[in-house]
Amino acid sequence: MSKISIVIPVFNASLYISRCIESFLNQTFKDFELILVNDGSTDCTNEILYNYSKLDARITVIDKENKGVSAARQTGLEIANSKYLIFADSDDWVEPCMLDSLYKKAENENLDIVICDFYIDASKTSKRIVHQRPSGLSPHTIIKDLITGRLHGATWNKLYNRNIIINRNIKFPQDLNYCEDLWFNCELLLSGDIMVSYLSEPFYHYDHYSNDNGLSRRLKEESLNDYLKFFGFISNRISDDYLLSKIKENAKLLAFRSDCDSKKYYSIFPEINNSIKFTSDIPMIYRCGNKLALKGHLKLGRKLVSLYVKYYLPVARFINRL
Repeated sequence: MSKISIVIPVFNASLYISRCIESFLNQTFKDFELILVNDGSTDCTNEILYNYSKLDARITVIDKENKGVSAARQTGLEIANSKYLIFADSDDWVEPCMLDSLYKKAENENLDIVICDFYIDASKTSKRIVHQRPSGLSPHTIIKDLITGRLHGATWNKLYNRNIIINRNIKFPQDLNYCEDLWFNCELLLSGDIMVSYLSEPFYHYDHYSNDNGLSRRLKEESLNDYLKFFGFISNRISDDYLLSKIKENAKLLAFRSDCDSKKYYSIFPEINNSIKFTSDIPMIYRCGNKLALKGHLKLGRKLVSLYVKYYLPVARFINRL
């Protein structure tokens, strides 16, 4: 049995999956299994995955019908066979010492979750560190930090004790493709005693340029619907009024960023329309756009963001490359 299982869902990732795989094969820590879940790719991704599996016995390829990233992660989780578990996205990559550092931290302190910092790569030559130090290490505090945005809800900058996940029957929600990792983390933290710690080093590269993951992407209404499902889940599990109000604010922001119509936007938690205050961690352009929207000018608010993305961002990115 390997010490760490790495699960990577893959869909039409032929342009960048090799970079991700190579970053794990180049780890200083060697005792791992790499589970590549091909989620119904229609390009040459499958061929790339099987070529790698022929080169390295630690690689397992799973072919499945396309059902989304949440189902793909769950498939990998169910066949994983190790003490620890970590996830990655196919367009990202990791530093060579990531597994070794997280494993030693988990083993030395008998941990169930280890959180680390990560990089946001805005281009091939521009990156910044996103620090992930929690405000505390209790499960409730971690949940608070996840919901308020102090911590990223992703599963890729966290090493998990797989036995805790299996024994407590924690699963990825199968009908979500947005915030499914946030749901997974919250459900695990709500399941009982969890030992969490933080390692103040960035190991994971979150790619914001190869696969259109940046500020300019308009979210689909389905993403908003998924977040509303998350609200239904978490509101039945916690009674913290502050956190529930924060989730409502997040939903309002998502509605603004999505392609939902004005009727749906104004119908989402209308009781907070006059009291909502977007915090400084939200980009200024979205705070301004949302203020216009809440005053009844949704189209104008979205147009403001659109103009910012179209004209300001390209200039800023060009200047950053100089």
